[in-house]
Amino acid sequence: VSIHEIRSRGTHYIVFLDLHIVFDPPNIPLDKAHDIANQLNEKIKEETIKRGTPKDIVIDIVSHLEPKSAP
Repeated sequence: VSIHEIRSRGTHYIVFLDLHIVFDPPNIPLDKAHDIANQLNEKIKEETIKRGTPKDIVIDIVSHLEPKSAP
C-alpha cells in the first residue's frame, strides 16, 4: 500500500484530508481494500489526537482507492 496526492483543507482547529491509496496487488478484493483504508483513516485521526494539540485535528478523510498500475 502506498499513498499519494494528499490534499488538506480546513480551519485552525479542524482538518479535512483527501488522499489516494494505491493497492499492490492490484486485484485485492474491494471489501478488503475498504477495510485497509478505514484502518488507515482511523490511525491518522488517532495520531493527530495523540499529539495533544487542539489545532490540526483531522476529522474527516476521503480515501480514493486505486489498483497499482502495470509498469
